[in-house]
Amino acid sequence: MNKKFLKKTFLLAGIFLLSMTMLGNLAFANGNHNNKSSKKLKITEVYVDFANSEISIHGSNFAHKRKTPRVFLAGEELEVSSADDQLIVAELPKDPDGDYLLGDYLLNVSIGKAKKYYDYYDLTIGAVGPQGLAGADGAAGADGTDGTDGAVGPEGPPGPRGTAGPAGADGTDGAAGPEGPPGPQGEKGDQGDQGIQGEVGSQGIQGEVGSQGIQGEVGSQGIQGEVGPQGIQGPAGTDGACPTLTQGEIQVVIDDLIARIEFLEDNVYPRFSDMGDGTIRDNKTGLIWLKDANCFGTLGWGDADSEASSLEDGGDCDLSDGSSAGDWRLPTYEEWMAFMSTVYSTPALVDTVGDAQWSGGNAFIGVQPNNYYWSTGIDSIFANVAYVNDGSMRFKRKTISTSTFVWPVRTVRDDN
Repeated sequence: MNKKFLKKTFLLAGIFLLSMTMLGNLAFANGNHNNKSSKKLKITEVYVDFANSEISIHGSNFAHKRKTPRVFLAGEELEVSSADDQLIVAELPKDPDGDYLLGDYLLNVSIGKAKKYYDYYDLTIGAVGPQGLAGADGAAGADGTDGTDGAVGPEGPPGPRGTAGPAGADGTDGAAGPEGPPGPQGEKGDQGDQGIQGEVGSQGIQGEVGSQGIQGEVGSQGIQGEVGPQGIQGPAGTDGACPTLTQGEIQVVIDDLIARIEFLEDNVYPRFSDMGDGTIRDNKTGLIWLKDANCFGTLGWGDADSEASSLEDGGDCDLSDGSSAGDWRLPTYEEWMAFMSTVYSTPALVDTVGDAQWSGGNAFIGVQPNNYYWSTGIDSIFANVAYVNDGSMRFKRKTISTSTFVWPVRTVRDDN
């Protein structure tokens, strides 16, 4: 009886100890799980690099327990080339034809089998989103030291005609000019007064002397003599008064002259001049453009800016203009707008004379009518591009490897 009691007692004690041990392990597992939940994996940004066929995934907690994270795109696992706690670089997939998969996809990153170590990201491949809002202005930096004076630039085009100034004081009378030719004969004037009576005719033969008789009556008046020749023409009369213009009529004349001047300024003929050294001069703006508009093909913005500034005489693009590295650059927004035509499209360019649309070799070669050309940068992320198809200006990202055509420009030097 005592042996059976002792066996039951030992058995119950063993079961009690085993239960306590299992409860202790379960509490420890819950504690680790709670600690893990404070370090969840998180994706913050994803960038697609077509040039290197890579996807860069930025975030946090990618290196949990030093395990390599797994990346899935549209359910397909991607090869991970490198990974640390905040950056994963994976291979950009292609379709069977070797083209990149463009469109909207769900990107998933996970580590191990823990459900709390994963995150999703809606990724669009092959599109550029709208420009974000401008950030607040930063504080002004300290004034830099004064730079040396730059060289005097070329003389600009004549400015618009200014308003008329006040009338000056009357000048001294000039010398009398030569007498002008006789004016046309005037209308017939009124009849003049009666002319002076002609001379008395010659006396008749004297008769014999008779005795003095009574004085006779006075004889009748003699016949009037013939009209004499016309006298010499008198001096020309004074000119009549000039017609007086009203203030409104004077303003009309002035406005017409201003319009004619502005027309001549806006329409320079010929518009372009081939300098015979691989360059074309824009006679309207005075800028020098590279004759070959496709010398460099398509480049990213950084390479395009570098290639343009490195352009020089004797290098690429058949240049013999005496230019040096640093003379050439990418055109600005304003220079593109002045260069492109508002009349034509596909392309929005005029020919050498400037009164018709551009055609191959007149005056430029290699123009890409349906493509973009790089312009200067807007900020560290975006840059302007000129769309020569319709003459508009747009923008593209610098950070994404976007290839676009390059058409450098430079200002006129003193020797040309």
